[in-house]
Amino acid sequence: MPESRSYLRDDPDLPNLADLLGHLPLAVGQAAAHISLRPGMTAGDYHPEVTVTEFNLLYWQKRAET
Repeated sequence: MPESRSYLRDDPDLPNLADLLGHLPLAVGQAAAHISLRPGMTAGDYHPEVTVTEFNLLYWQKRAET
């Protein structure tokens, strides 16, 4: 979605991040805010944080199922 890419127009890694976040406006907006508050951080740098968060969610979901 073009709207999700408008948050960080000059970042070449943004399409990958937007895809990873499902082009959800709130998720992309949150990522953009997080990145903009950290000088030198790019959308590519945000990927590990998302991956860790996803892993934590999956871990706790599976734990809750047992």
